[in-house]
Amino acid sequence: MKEKLTLVAFAALVASVTVADDALKAAVDEELKNTVRQGGINSRPFWNANSQMFMYPPAFDFREVGNVKRYSFRVLASDGKLHTFVSKSSKDSLAPVWDKLPTGWTAVECFVGNHEVVGSRLFWKSAPYKPGAYLPPQMPYAEAISRGYSFVEKDRLSQSVLTDGQPDYKVYHSCYPSKMYAAIIKSMISYASYDASKSKEAIAIAKAAADWLIKVSEPKGTPLEGWPPTYLGNNAAAKSNKGRVMLLYPADVAISYTALYKKTNDKKYLDAAEKIASHYLRLQDKDGTWPLLMKFEDGSVYGKNRLLPIQGPIPLFGSLYEVTGKQEYKKAEEAAFAYIEANPLVTWNWEGQFEDVHPSRPYYNLTKHNACSVALYLLEKFPGNKNRIAQARELLRFAEDQFVSWELPFEGAANASFFGDGDWNAEVGRKYFDTPGVFEQYAWYVPIDASASKLIRTYLALYKAEGKALDLAKARTLGDAITRHLHKEDNHISTHWYGFEPLAHQWINCHIASVEALRELEEVVKAAK
Repeated sequence: MKEKLTLVAFAALVASVTVADDALKAAVDEELKNTVRQGGINSRPFWNANSQMFMYPPAFDFREVGNVKRYSFRVLASDGKLHTFVSKSSKDSLAPVWDKLPTGWTAVECFVGNHEVVGSRLFWKSAPYKPGAYLPPQMPYAEAISRGYSFVEKDRLSQSVLTDGQPDYKVYHSCYPSKMYAAIIKSMISYASYDASKSKEAIAIAKAAADWLIKVSEPKGTPLEGWPPTYLGNNAAAKSNKGRVMLLYPADVAISYTALYKKTNDKKYLDAAEKIASHYLRLQDKDGTWPLLMKFEDGSVYGKNRLLPIQGPIPLFGSLYEVTGKQEYKKAEEAAFAYIEANPLVTWNWEGQFEDVHPSRPYYNLTKHNACSVALYLLEKFPGNKNRIAQARELLRFAEDQFVSWELPFEGAANASFFGDGDWNAEVGRKYFDTPGVFEQYAWYVPIDASASKLIRTYLALYKAEGKALDLAKARTLGDAITRHLHKEDNHISTHWYGFEPLAHQWINCHIASVEALRELEEVVKAAK
């Protein structure tokens, strides 16, 4: 009798899971009807000229012909089937046939009259999310979080600054000190709150890292006094960027100082943060933002690209206003957000701004990082605001459309030059992409753990705002994937998910992002039960 009841209970469990998966599948189908930020509507620009894949039905900037109001579309799917439809505009989306197209390489051609072609594109139609189709986690989230924090504590960059008072410069990514140590400081503060037994050791590392950064920052009397270095030494991009500062990184360091001040009540860290912020206040242009790059030597501007201030200044001013109540920080934050509203939220030019990537022309190197950061900001600053939630949802769709791969993409691709940067075999790398995963940017179109982490946090933020089960399911699927990339022998989380990873390609800041995303995910999952 007991066995029979167990079987009945098991059957009921299977049935409930099936019902839940069916509901999620219906939600997926509904989501896939949306075109992401369609160009040509209300003078919107087209952002997808350099896009390689789409999960949602795209629209393209195909040529219009005089007063023609009948355009024919031919769409050749990866299974060899041809789909056609007619529209009044060459710029309409492929929504009429999108649900009929299988995953794979897809060609579209738009023409008028006697086959006068006005536009064509070749792209990869991405696989949608498939509820219940993914592998389970390798371990509970709590175990992965503890292991992940332990790795950061024992990492050579953490230990060397603690024991030697400076980084171990043999560590490849010591060449990006602001990025690495800002992440380590914040991680160790977080670790101290997660595991009280590790608080003393963690805060010691955080303080040692902050003290070293303060020591090597620009000296008194220099144009950018108190700003820490973006680049150091000759590894990677540091060699070609000597003397330059990328303006998202001093602010990121100042955020870590402010967090350390809140933890320790040691005012030297708040003073260091405000010293950094003073230059941002002084240098903020009338448009509300800053140049992307400057020179330490004379404080001059390098290049023409503008900083997307959702990275660095906006969260810095928010954190300092919270601590000090000074109105100048609030006003500067508002001016910087006004730039976001008037520029990328209109143009959709979510430029990838990374210390190891050259500034790019519009739409050439898009990333989801800035877009997701704006979505998170909107949801935090405007809770319950339906218009802001809708904006955040569109930003999330963009990120998923362009950067999430629920299955292996680009099979049979001939365009190998689109992948990699010459220091690894692109064909081998792509063949071993481990999915589900999230790509970083067009210039490095490979699955990265920190990119999965950013999507997890964005899915969770929308889940908290709207309570949609699909958002939580997707966050859990990516969180489960992170646990499977945690190496039990030393507890590091792979940065690149393509089956092999040279030592130089392992980034501690990305590992830290994964741990923090898992921590937030664990909290939400517990609350949802």
